[in-house]
Amino acid sequence: MQKLLSRVESTNRKYGLFNNGDRILVALSGGPDSVALFHLLYFLAPKYDLTLAAAHVDHRLRRFSDRGD
Repeated sequence: MQKLLSRVESTNRKYGLFNNGDRILVALSGGPDSVALFHLLYFLAPKYDLTLAAAHVDHRLRRFSDRGD
């Protein structure tokens, strides 16, 4: 996990994806990629004083995705 967090920080330094004190809204579909992104940002939030929020996005790629079960 630490190695992945270091890579995210390195990529952020290179491309300026977020700054200290930013508010970030993550489009969270529930798939592994968006959950992993939110998880990584959650662990980096205290270090960078980030405020995180999640907005659920149903891409309707899976049958019955809107059923909620």
